[in-house]
Amino acid sequence: MLRMSEKVSIVVPIYNSEKYLKKCIDSIINQTYANIEIILINDGSTDNSAYICEYYSKKDSRVQVIHTNNMGVSNARNTGIKHANGQFIQFVDSDDYIDANMTETLLKKMNSQDVDITICGLKRRYKNKLLLLKFHKSGSFTTEQFVIENLAVISDLIIGSPCNKLYKTNIIKKNNIIFDTSIDYAEDLIFNYRYLKKTFKVAVLPDCLYNYNTNSESLATRFREDCFDNFNYVCRQTRKFLEEYSISKENTNIINNKFANIYIALINHLYRSDSTLSKIETRKIIEKEFYFDKEKADMIDKAKFDKLYFNIIWFLVKRKYYFLLEFFYQLKNTLRNCDLIYNLYSNYIYKQRPKLQYYN
Repeated sequence: MLRMSEKVSIVVPIYNSEKYLKKCIDSIINQTYANIEIILINDGSTDNSAYICEYYSKKDSRVQVIHTNNMGVSNARNTGIKHANGQFIQFVDSDDYIDANMTETLLKKMNSQDVDITICGLKRRYKNKLLLLKFHKSGSFTTEQFVIENLAVISDLIIGSPCNKLYKTNIIKKNNIIFDTSIDYAEDLIFNYRYLKKTFKVAVLPDCLYNYNTNSESLATRFREDCFDNFNYVCRQTRKFLEEYSISKENTNIINNKFANIYIALINHLYRSDSTLSKIETRKIIEKEFYFDKEKADMIDKAKFDKLYFNIIWFLVKRKYYFLLEFFYQLKNTLRNCDLIYNLYSNYIYKQRPKLQYYN
């Protein structure tokens, strides 16, 4: 049963989001569940984001604006938590938007199933395709059941994001669960690990109610020299989190296989065409990660790779065939650029063609 007396605090961290911000705030204001407070944290924006925030605060009494110096998304979210007065907290990123019934749907599930967190799927646009990211099973679970059922996606966006979830404010504040401001990678995943540790029941919805925008300004799309350090941290935190639960040897293999594939994908990352590393620097990182860490190398040796060419990469890395590895990526990047040029050219030609009318 939906109790309209329960308030939901919706926290929106904002930094230079004028291009997307109106659509984001409109989607929150127009929620079918009206008892919400909208906390806009303007994190030192230098564009028109601050003016847009002030416009909405005058338009709707449920909107409050907090202006801060630019201190990052984690600090902005923590500020939102501090000012939240609702029994529940929801996070929305300022370049995304939510379906009109998202808050109501999550809250209904929270109350009817008497759970500590509700989670829905996400819609994500990538390369002009709409991807639906959701769990393979929906329903109500103990937290341990939920974790074991979803080991294959344990560190993915669908679990890592705070934006497709509804949290209980008292669990967050009582346990002082905050976003770690000392890191700028997977801080939201670590937040969710800490929250889940304090829960007993989880509800999963089959609906994809959150619209995630992959744009060129995203932190995740840039080249990162510290990609291995960051993922090593995620691995340590994930294993530490999983120690709380009864993970069988078979399920441990699922995790190891997932991590092995990500490590090979990170080699791809090192050889991106926009890499800022020299060949020598790249080789040193590979040696540090795979030749001095035998446990990691053994894990990858036993893995089943998601992509056929991962086998080629690991074969070359293990044998230190750097020249061939560099040639492989040079060829791969060249073919990718050719693909990009072809697609741009095709789109241009398509736009120049006269539009055709189709009739039934």
